[in-house]
Amino acid sequence: LMIATKGFSHETAELLPVVSRKKIDKAKLDHEIHISVLSGANLASEVIRGEICSTQLAGEKPESVDRLKELLGTPRFIVHTSDDPIGTSLAGAAKNPYSTIYAAAKAFGMGENYLGEFMMAATKEIVRLGTALGADPKTFTESHAWWPDLHATAMAGRSGKFGNLLGQKRST
Repeated sequence: LMIATKGFSHETAELLPVVSRKKIDKAKLDHEIHISVLSGANLASEVIRGEICSTQLAGEKPESVDRLKELLGTPRFIVHTSDDPIGTSLAGAAKNPYSTIYAAAKAFGMGENYLGEFMMAATKEIVRLGTALGADPKTFTESHAWWPDLHATAMAGRSGKFGNLLGQKRST
């Protein structure tokens, strides 16, 4: 099972791989289902234009992740792998509000120094949250799930565009 959507369950507030694992286990199937999460710094418009993009694929079983990487990856769509589906899922979900705030602050006129401080604080916060949820802290500091996705979304994604509009609509 490859999860390619981001977010939390509206019923339990759990990340999607956690909800999926519980439902799969409850079903008591006679075969094993491995969960993987696809999330990362690819913008749909860049993928459509054939630009070089990257994403992160994280899963419970390295063999399944490697097979999916072979299926998804191309010379122009680079798939990085991880064994942290919780952290990868959280990074994909959490980058949206942080990207909105970043873009709003930039449009509001905050300087690069402040924006850098904000990004550092956001990363520190997501590491604490991720660790509390069972994620590997390195997913937010050393993988392709957090920084590249946060940057791409803040600079050119929908959340960044929304934040930019919010920052421009401020009262002076």
